[in-house]
Amino acid sequence: MIQKTGSAVLKTMLCMFVLLGACELWARPAQVMLIRHGEKPVDGDDLSDRGWDRAKALPQLMKRADLTRFGQPVGLFAMVPTAKRKSMRAIQTLQFLSQAIGVRTNTDFERDMVEPLATEILENSIYDNKAVWVCWEHKVLVDIAKALGVDDPPDWPNDQFDRVWVITYDTGGHATLTDLPERLLPGDSN
Repeated sequence: MIQKTGSAVLKTMLCMFVLLGACELWARPAQVMLIRHGEKPVDGDDLSDRGWDRAKALPQLMKRADLTRFGQPVGLFAMVPTAKRKSMRAIQTLQFLSQAIGVRTNTDFERDMVEPLATEILENSIYDNKAVWVCWEHKVLVDIAKALGVDDPPDWPNDQFDRVWVITYDTGGHATLTDLPERLLPGDSN
């Protein structure tokens, strides 16, 4: 009887070890929010007045249960300006959210560094089961969504600045994208 009990305990421990290993294999953020930088002027690399208004209002999204069910973000990412692409808009858009929640914006990635960005988000254990925000140029958000595991994300319209793409993962690591309105400023979409 003792031998069978010991064997059962050993089998249980082995199963738990295997399950924990499987969980570690699929460890990733619970939620990744993709947003476009705020509105831009006709000329220049900074936000327009409306873009600054959106940036200042962005911390209000932390009051929405559909965006904070996994808590406040532990990671903020914005594309870094380069000699070729001097836009500061993504960094400016996250400025007030960063201050409000006390999380530094990571600007280690250039516009087209999609795979390294996705690898950082998906494989760095500090983001496991947490929320992460990414603010980028809209033309690249589709590629970022794909790199984060979303099958066939929609195009991001050229004239749209007021949406949030929320990516969540199931227990098997499958990504689902939900397109939600920000509803931060008068005239925003529903």
